[in-house]
Amino acid sequence: MINDEYWVVSEPVTDTDLSVVNAMSSSKVELCPYAAHGHCPYADQCAYVHGDVCDLCNLAVLSPIDLDQRQQHAVVSM
Repeated sequence: MINDEYWVVSEPVTDTDLSVVNAMSSSKVELCPYAAHGHCPYADQCAYVHGDVCDLCNLAVLSPIDLDQRQQHAVVSM
């Protein structure tokens, strides 16, 4: 569990948990506008996050770390 002041670990930390924490603490939090529309010329050197592909619109616009954004996009895409 995370709160604003410190971490409280109530169960063993998994590799997935660490991946999420690393992504959240990274400076890369905005989605790449190039990748969102099909191709980013910067690839792995891009300063932005390359989103997951949405099954509804087939664009890489889903944030890998922001569940609210993913849910809002699903509503808009329907």
